[in-house]
Amino acid sequence: MMKNNQNTFGRMIAVAILMLCLFFTGQAVCLGQKVVLSGKVIAYENSAVRIARLTDVPREETFFVKVETVSKGKESSKFIKVKYSYLGEMNALPESLFEGKSLWKFVLLRNQECNQTEVAENPAVSIVKVNENEGLPQDATFPCYSLIKGKLKAIKN
Repeated sequence: MMKNNQNTFGRMIAVAILMLCLFFTGQAVCLGQKVVLSGKVIAYENSAVRIARLTDVPREETFFVKVETVSKGKESSKFIKVKYSYLGEMNALPESLFEGKSLWKFVLLRNQECNQTEVAENPAVSIVKVNENEGLPQDATFPCYSLIKGKLKAIKN
């Protein structure tokens, strides 16, 4: 009887963790493959929520990274799309990330639900280039990833 209760409790914990993951990140992220890579942000989506920087509203940042190196996992694309969902200013990404001057280390989870095949797929959101000399290829498919909270680090150049 005791062993049966332990198994039930263990299953309840696993379901609760999965539910929390689904609530905060979405199903594909919960089941996604982990990738560690370095690169520079070369463009980002300029949405109304990003501009407003409201404090109590769940927010999502979307940006495009030119991949320099992959240190863990597999990714062959030179350009990827990254989504980051958060609540509150304490969890916001640093503004220096969007300047495109530094190399960053990202720990990401593959999110196949948000792959993007065209840069101008969403007319309600404008794509802002960080550097006029470096843009996004118009004919590329951008594999999508979700940034794990707290797993972003500037790399010294």
